[in-house]
Amino acid sequence: EPVVEPTPAVAEPAAQPRPASRVAPATAVGLFTAANDSVMAPQAVLSNLQMAEPAIQRYAVDILTTEGPTQLNRLTSIIARRFGFGRIGGQRRTDIENVIRAGFSLTEIEGEPDFVWPPGVDPETWGEIRRTEAPAARTLQEVSPHELVNAMSYLLRQSFSMSRPDLERETLTLLGYTRMTESARSWLAVGVEMALDSGRVVEADGRFRVADPSGDTP
Repeated sequence: EPVVEPTPAVAEPAAQPRPASRVAPATAVGLFTAANDSVMAPQAVLSNLQMAEPAIQRYAVDILTTEGPTQLNRLTSIIARRFGFGRIGGQRRTDIENVIRAGFSLTEIEGEPDFVWPPGVDPETWGEIRRTEAPAARTLQEVSPHELVNAMSYLLRQSFSMSRPDLERETLTLLGYTRMTESARSWLAVGVEMALDSGRVVEADGRFRVADPSGDTP
């Protein structure tokens, strides 16, 4: 009778370790400073995009240097106010956004607002946390997911582990907010997912902790 050779077992591929985080963990919480949104140029300037483009770029650099990373919609609105517009929509908003997208780095999460970064700042190494003293100056949804992750990592380095509700509540408080609304919880969830996806935070049995208790690396 023919001899049937046993099928050799196929080894499961070894899980690849995540690359170590390059973020320098924050050792303190700073204060958020909102950019100046007072009028600096007449509205007529914005009617000519070619004439307005250098000013748009200059204002964007100034705003981002003060408070970046900044949500794209917020940045566009501040620039518009510098041109004397309380509100803008349609083509003017699109024109400003196109200038910003062409000249600055943005981080994008599908289905969520884009964030614009100051020149020379790498989102992969930026580790700052800024507390907003007056929530009207910057809503929680205007805090970048990267800053949410920085805040969560900071909190988890202060304790061995935290439940998800505690982590979200403490993050909200650390950043200067008090009301845990549905929109706040949804935005904090974006931060939690980014923290897990980046490997800076791990979850086990419903508890969250930094990936390496001695630092901020997996």
